[in-house]
Amino acid sequence: MSDTNGLIQQIGKLIDQKLEAERTHIGKLIDQKLEPVNKRLDTIEQTQAHMYTAMKALATKHDVEEAVDAAKVELKADIYTLEAKVIKKIHSHERRITNLEEKTDTPNPEKH
Repeated sequence: MSDTNGLIQQIGKLIDQKLEAERTHIGKLIDQKLEPVNKRLDTIEQTQAHMYTAMKALATKHDVEEAVDAAKVELKADIYTLEAKVIKKIHSHERRITNLEEKTDTPNPEKH
């Protein structure tokens, strides 16, 4: 009976060795098959990261509207400043022309 037990143990060891060899072989085959898939996945992840980075740099509709509104306000302020300068110059010229007309006794051709 001890011979039978020893023989069973040897057969069990052989089976374990064969199973381990098959597991190793199957693991290597799986790794070989998964390698291109993992590379493709890495490429997709990198592309996605680049897209997120690019999207952050793009202005949204809200950003553009805010920029346009700010530009409008700035433009109005510039127009009012320019208008004030022009009106000041016109008043100055009117005073000078009126004074010249009075001093030289020249009639204003636009007055009737």
